Amino acid sequence: MEVIGYWTDDVGLTNRLVYMLGYSSLGDREKVWASFGGDEEWQKARAESEVNGPLVRKNYSTILRPTSYSPRG
Repeated sequence: MEVIGYWTDDVGLTNRLVYMLGYSSLGDREKVWASFGGDEEWQKARAESEVNGPLVRKNYSTILRPTSYSPRG
């Protein structure tokens, strides 16, 4: 998994974090997320951070495909 970047709203919606991750393939993405979701340390940290309620109200996931003219295509 490669972290491409993180963004927050400058104008418009507030309190939103957008991030992009890169993977070598869809299979790699599935493998990485399964491993991450099953990590006991992450599960513990998440539970502790949500003692007073969830940190995330909505979560959206999109898989993008580069165009033929994309520099990273």
